[in-house]
Amino acid sequence: MLRGNSVRILTGNSHPGLAQAVCERLNVPLTPCTVKKFSNGEINVKIAESVRDEDVYIIQTGCSDVNDNLMELLILISACKGASARRITAVIPCYPYARMDKKDKSRAPITAKLVANMLAVAGCDHVITMDLHASQIQGFFDFPVDNLYSEPLMISYIKRNIEGWKNSIIVSPDAGGAKRVTAIADKLGVEFALIHRERTRNSSVPAEKMEVLVGDVRDKVAILVDDMIDSGNTLALAARSLRDNGAKKVYALISHGLLSQTNMKKIEELPIEQLVVTNTVPQKQHEAGCSKLVTIDVSPTIAESIRRTHNGESISLLFGDWAEGAGVNGVGGSGLCPYARTRLAPLHKSACVRNRGVSPVVFALDDKRAPRVLRNILRLGTDISEPEQESNPTAMLGSASPNSVYYIRPKTGRPSSGKLHKLVLTTTSLRNVVLANASDVLYYEVVTPRWERHLTRVSRLDVNTRCFDPVAELLNGSPAAHDNGRDLHASGNHDNAVGIGTDGKSEEKRAVAVRFYGVGELRPVEEFLQTNVDKDGVKRKHVEVLRAWFRGKDGHKYTWHADKKRLELMRDDAPDKPVAAFYKEKRYLHMLRMSQHPYLEIHASVLECLDYVIVSFLLVERLRRELGFG
Repeated sequence: MLRGNSVRILTGNSHPGLAQAVCERLNVPLTPCTVKKFSNGEINVKIAESVRDEDVYIIQTGCSDVNDNLMELLILISACKGASARRITAVIPCYPYARMDKKDKSRAPITAKLVANMLAVAGCDHVITMDLHASQIQGFFDFPVDNLYSEPLMISYIKRNIEGWKNSIIVSPDAGGAKRVTAIADKLGVEFALIHRERTRNSSVPAEKMEVLVGDVRDKVAILVDDMIDSGNTLALAARSLRDNGAKKVYALISHGLLSQTNMKKIEELPIEQLVVTNTVPQKQHEAGCSKLVTIDVSPTIAESIRRTHNGESISLLFGDWAEGAGVNGVGGSGLCPYARTRLAPLHKSACVRNRGVSPVVFALDDKRAPRVLRNILRLGTDISEPEQESNPTAMLGSASPNSVYYIRPKTGRPSSGKLHKLVLTTTSLRNVVLANASDVLYYEVVTPRWERHLTRVSRLDVNTRCFDPVAELLNGSPAAHDNGRDLHASGNHDNAVGIGTDGKSEEKRAVAVRFYGVGELRPVEEFLQTNVDKDGVKRKHVEVLRAWFRGKDGHKYTWHADKKRLELMRDDAPDKPVAAFYKEKRYLHMLRMSQHPYLEIHASVLECLDYVIVSFLLVERLRRELGFG
C-alpha cells in the first residue's frame, strides 16, 4: 500500500465475528492463523502467512474466558514480533481488567496497569481500545493508546430509533458517568439526570435502592447510559427507580454488554423498552435469550481507526472532538454549513439549523443580530431568502424579525474567488479509496467489495448521524474481468483500486451502468455522462483531448477537459475558469512512497452537486487511463 507495507489482521478466539466484519469493511483478507490449546491447557499459535515488515493488527477483546483471551493476545503479539513485523497494534475493543484501575483499598492490585506492562513486554507498539472504564488507564502505557468512543453511535441510534427523543432525558446510574451523560445531553440538546445508589451496611437488609438526585424524569423518555453491564443489578435498580419517578419510557444504552452473570429472562421482565449494547463483546448467545437486546455494530469505527493509523492520518474524527460541532443541529466542524465554516462563528449561538446538506440549509434566527449575521453570510457568496421572499433575498435584511426562517444556499452564478476544498485521495484497502478534506466535513468512500468486484459503490459520510449514505452504484462489467490477483496499490494506481481503472484491453471492464441514491434501475452511463469518444476512438487511442459533460442539480452543464497534463471541470457560465481540478500524486526520487497524495480541488460554488462531480470524476479518470492520458 502507500507506506510500502500492507495491513495484516489477525484474531484469536475471543470475537472472530468482529474481526471478520472489520476485514470486510477494510476489504482485506483475515490472515489465517491457528489458536488452540494443548491437552494440558497451554495455548498454541501458528500464523500461516508471512508478516515480515507488515503492519499487523490483532483484534482480541476481553470477554468470557478473559485470562485465556489475554494469553492468546500476548502470544500472538510475541509471535508477530518474532516474525519481524514492522508494527504490531493490539485492537482490544473491551479492555480486560479495566475495572481494577486504582488502589481503592489496602492491598488492592492495580491489574489494569499489570496488563499494560504485559502488552509492552510481549512486543506491542500501539493499542486501540474503546470506551475505557477509566481514562487514566491510557497513562499506564509507555506507547500510544487510542481510546475510541461509542458515543457518536449512541447519539445516532437515539435520533434514528427512539421515538420522542427530543422530549427525553439522559440518565447516569452513578456519579462516575456524569461526564459521559452530560456530553451526550449537550449534543442532543436535552436535559440530564443523575441517580444515586444507596447501599446499606446491614447485611440482613438485602435491598439496595436508587434515588434521582439531579433532574426531573416525570413524563419523559429516560435513556440510561453506562459503559458496562455485567450482573445487571444496577440496570434493574435504575430502571425501576425511573419508572417509580414517572418516566414515560426507559431505554438503556451500554457500551460493553458483558452480561456474564446476567439472567437474560430477568432483563426481559425489566420495565425497559430496549437494552442497546455494542458488539465489542459477542452478543449472539445473549440475543437468543432476550428480545429486548439490540446490538450496535462498532466494526466501521474500528476499521476506520485501522485505516487512518496505517495511512498516518488523524483519527480525531473517531474520538468525538469533531462530532461536538455536529450534534442534533447537523452542522460540521465548528457548527457551520460546509461552505461557510470559518467566517460565521457568531452564527452558532444565534441559529438553529433544521436541515443539513449541500442542498439549501434552513436557519431559524432567534435574536436581534439576524440582519448582521445575514449580511455576513451574503459576503461569503451565498443566497438567502425567506419562504415568501425568495425572489428578493436582500429586501428583508433591514427588518429581520425574531424567529424568522431563512433559506441559505450557494449562489449559482459565475464562480467567485470563494473557498476551495481539497479532497485528498487515500486508500482503505486493495480496492477502496477515500476522498476527504482536512476536516472530514466532506468525506466520500468508494468501495469495490472483494466478493462483488463488478460493482463499485460510492457513499458519503453524513456529519449529523455519522453514518454513510449511498450516493451511487457503478456497474463495472463481469466479475472475472477484475479478478487479476494483483496488488493494485503497489503502483499507487487509485483508479484500479476502486474497480474503475483498467488497462483498456477488455471491453467488459468498462463501467456500463450507474444508479444514484439507490433509486430506480441501473441505467446506461451515457444517460448521465456524455463523451466525445466512441468505442473505436477508445480502441485506437487517437483522441488528444477528452471532453465529458453532465447536467448538474443546479441546471448548469459541467464539462471535464482532460489530456495528458491536466484534468479540469468547467461550468457553462464560466468556461474559462475551472470549478474543479485533479492533481496527480508526487513521489520521492527513486522511492515508492508518496510525497504528495493525489487530490481534487473543488470550488465552493459546486458543492450543491458535489455527488455528481465525484461520480463523473471516477468515470472520466478511468477513461483517461484507457486513452493513455494517465
